[in-house]
Amino acid sequence: MSVILNPQNHLSAATKFQKFFAVIPKKPSLPFLNEILSHFLKLPYENISKIIKSENYRRIEDKIRLPEEIISAHIENHLGGTCYSLTFFLNTILTANGFECYPITAHMKNRKNVHTALIVLIDKNKFLVDSGYLFNKPIPINRFSNGFQKVAHTNVFSFFQKQDSCYHIYTFNFSGKKWRYCFRDEPLSYHDFFRFWQESFSPKALNGICLNLLQDDKMIYFQNNYLQITSQKEKKKRIINDNYDEIVKNIFGISPEFVEQSGMIISKRTVL
Repeated sequence: MSVILNPQNHLSAATKFQKFFAVIPKKPSLPFLNEILSHFLKLPYENISKIIKSENYRRIEDKIRLPEEIISAHIENHLGGTCYSLTFFLNTILTANGFECYPITAHMKNRKNVHTALIVLIDKNKFLVDSGYLFNKPIPINRFSNGFQKVAHTNVFSFFQKQDSCYHIYTFNFSGKKWRYCFRDEPLSYHDFFRFWQESFSPKALNGICLNLLQDDKMIYFQNNYLQITSQKEKKKRIINDNYDEIVKNIFGISPEFVEQSGMIISKRTVL
């Protein structure tokens, strides 16, 4: 059995999202896209739910978290998702509101097809929309001019490189510039989207807890016991050795039982 991904099949999840965040439907526009993103980025990037579900189910069709599950789990337990589940859900929401958009696949360092985001077309202009990297503003992309956008916690720069026909995405702030990923502006079929999504369930990709969340003008990044808080002006780092579950609950609102369960799964895999 194979999953057939189609945003049109999940419009009820988009309606539930808009009702929960009190988003009033409007005609597609850049201001409306910004409004949707301001609410969507309240869903954290987190792999706790992915680790748990991956352990509890064998078939990939049962492991993936579709839009209905994403929004219900957020309302009930403050959970979110990783880049594939979040991107497909955002794709569904934008499609439900009449936006023209499509997913792309992105490459990081020596790893190909390990990230995904959306391209949204508005008034013949193209924008990169990336909830996985917590970009709360659309990033302009254009072959003939560089794109720039200030987002909550950093600045984003897009550059088209003729040598590889790819857009390269950089972030930069007080600490300097960093290359993030590159992609070709080619619509990714939902068949390939599902294939890359399936590959993201490899044990190597789920060997640690990772959480990301925007709070005002700060990005809170939590990986295992490493906590980092970044803003336009500063970066704070901490190692968390005590009260780990409670700190996750206080910052992300995620119950300790989910943190403990995912931690036990990771520990069991490490032992094996």
